[in-house]
Amino acid sequence: MKLKKIILLSIAALVSVTVAYSIHTIWRESVWSRISSENLVLNPDFEMVHGLERPLSWSEDPRGGWSVDIDDPYQGEKSMRATVAWSWLWQDVSVRSRRAYRLRAYLRSDIKIPGETNYENAFLTLECIGWWKDWVLKRDYGIVNATSSWQLMERDIHAPPGTRKIRIKLAKRQGEGSVWFDEVELTGIPSRLLLHNPGFEILGELGGPKGWTEHSSGGWAVDTDDLYEGKKSMRATVGWSWLWQEVSVRPKRYYTLRSYVRSDIVIPEKKDYENTFLTLECLNEKYEIIKRDYGIVNAALWWQLKEGSVYAPGGTTKIRIKLAKRQGEGSVWFDAVELIEKPSYMRFSFLRKALKDIPFFVFYISVYLILLASLLRVILKK
Repeated sequence: MKLKKIILLSIAALVSVTVAYSIHTIWRESVWSRISSENLVLNPDFEMVHGLERPLSWSEDPRGGWSVDIDDPYQGEKSMRATVAWSWLWQDVSVRSRRAYRLRAYLRSDIKIPGETNYENAFLTLECIGWWKDWVLKRDYGIVNATSSWQLMERDIHAPPGTRKIRIKLAKRQGEGSVWFDEVELTGIPSRLLLHNPGFEILGELGGPKGWTEHSSGGWAVDTDDLYEGKKSMRATVGWSWLWQEVSVRPKRYYTLRSYVRSDIVIPEKKDYENTFLTLECLNEKYEIIKRDYGIVNAALWWQLKEGSVYAPGGTTKIRIKLAKRQGEGSVWFDAVELIEKPSYMRFSFLRKALKDIPFFVFYISVYLILLASLLRVILKK
């Protein structure tokens, strides 16, 4: 009888710890989503300077070439001008490890773009620094190209275990001329804001959606008619021609790709009739695909929310989101794309269903706790 009591108490304790951990994880993620929008950079717009005309809280490379500029800032009264290539302006920011962060800054340049592949003229570099002698655990050079008008540039990084701070490094990269920087921002990325330009509202130099890459087969166009939200959507007319974006993620997490889609393709009377891809590919450090979910769905005449999902196995560093028309005569439209990170336990379908109905989930936990208390009371009385 004593052994039976010990076994029952052990099982009750194990289940209780599991439930408590799940509730704590849900609470922690909700708190992170609320606080992650705060800008972690000090003096992000370079408005505060000391006597040597240098921006407070920023450090300058000994090679120099940096100056405070008051002509044509993005906003405010000042911006920073870089004239010497690979001369860094940097700031260290305290962060939490195992989190994703996004660096945003406005850039412009008077450097003429040469007709070559490696033409980018600026750095938005992120370095994850550990505890031991400023050891760099991870680095993203953030090579971007600034044009003659102010444009928003973004880079993401996931802080690995052991990260205590992120070093933000700005610099001109190459070319004859200068690069200007303004409104620098480093924020944590909430679990629902992993994608860049999810509504296709920001266009790049060539007229396509900024942050997205188009397959060489073409067939993609920005559309301004009959949108789900905003002012633009993306229209696909060529089957298996991908529009994709790669996102830094954490391994051993469950990710859901959500997008509103519609189509004018007539649905044929056959089993394999789905006309749309919402594909997710898990990539390792060598950019090898270690897991893929094609996310085959069907778009109808009106806007509908469709989803694809994947569990990122160990070794995953990025997820590649790929949108495409699959088959049929006509077009497929995409809008309001989201990639949402969820805890690993969300890969279990019964938990996803339970958490969709919060009142039911609370009722379920309450009933469980009552039954557990009754069981323990009976056991301890014996």
